[in-house]
Amino acid sequence: MTQHDLGIWKPPVDRHRRRQLRIVGTVVGGVLIVAAVVLILMRGSELSTALAALSSPSPTALAALFGAVIASTLLSTVVLLVLIRRFGFVGFSEMLRLVCASTLGNFLPLQPGLVGRVAYHHMVNRIPVQRTVLSIMEATLVSACAVALLLASLWLVARGVPGLAPATSDAHAWWLPTLAGLVALPLLPWPQLRPFALALLARWIELLVWALRAWACFALVGQEISPRAALAFACVAMSANMVPFIGNGLGVREWAVGLLATPLAGVTVEAGLAAELVGRAAELIFFVPAGLASAQGIMRRLRLAIHGTGVNPRSR
Repeated sequence: MTQHDLGIWKPPVDRHRRRQLRIVGTVVGGVLIVAAVVLILMRGSELSTALAALSSPSPTALAALFGAVIASTLLSTVVLLVLIRRFGFVGFSEMLRLVCASTLGNFLPLQPGLVGRVAYHHMVNRIPVQRTVLSIMEATLVSACAVALLLASLWLVARGVPGLAPATSDAHAWWLPTLAGLVALPLLPWPQLRPFALALLARWIELLVWALRAWACFALVGQEISPRAALAFACVAMSANMVPFIGNGLGVREWAVGLLATPLAGVTVEAGLAAELVGRAAELIFFVPAGLASAQGIMRRLRLAIHGTGVNPRSR
């Protein structure tokens, strides 16, 4: 099936060029991962600290890490679902399979591109291609809004909120930024804005889940970080995931967290790299089986759609 067969939409970067960029992005990401591992190995003291902590991991931190990976996957599913359901019915389990399969696929050089995702919705759910593209772009915009909102609230609280949080103490009300996502609530009564409000609320909760994940990753390598630092690392991670042509922020996220580990949390670059590598390992442990199982269901539905077999959408 070609883009012309879908006949209606041509991406801004042609297929051959996208494939080249994805390969380059994956190679760059792989090189960055290798560089991170090499740097950690060269710093014996940091490596021994991380290995000592990982040899007897905190059950709480371990549960928080895997719980955060699963929760963020479910919340990403909600974001995409509420945005695309304006144009056609998509089941929750169906969207969850797409999220799991595409996340796993994004680790590969020939990661499934935008055309593959829009083709699925066009063929299986009869959703116009432009509408799917629009919903994906809106999901990215919602992510950017959530990150900007949290960064702005962290900055305001750091400067001091009169009557609530003095700027002179590190123990000030760090929890205030976690409430900033409530700005989406006034949008809920408006039918046209409700999908965006729900998407922003889901992405905001996901951002807080990423903060929990950051805390868990650092704890598992023997480093304690403050709640404020965890929230800041959540912004870093979600921003890295939005970098185009580098699936799942591979390598970029590790180095972004590592390079900002000292100014944000007062720990070394190596500790930041080690923490994010632990998080990446948890992702692979979850998404390899989940993604492979999900891909089977997706291919089955595609085959049914190609052969014209009717499927009751409400049975998904």
